[in-house]
Amino acid sequence: MRDVASYINERKRRMDYVEIIHKWQHTVEYWQ
Repeated sequence: MRDVASYINERKRRMDYVEIIHKWQHTVEYWQ
């Protein structure tokens, strides 16, 4: 069961990371 929790946390962290990169790319495009 702990494996499932860590797996979900890992996916959540990755999604947050992707979202941050997405916003950052938008900002870069806006500045260019």
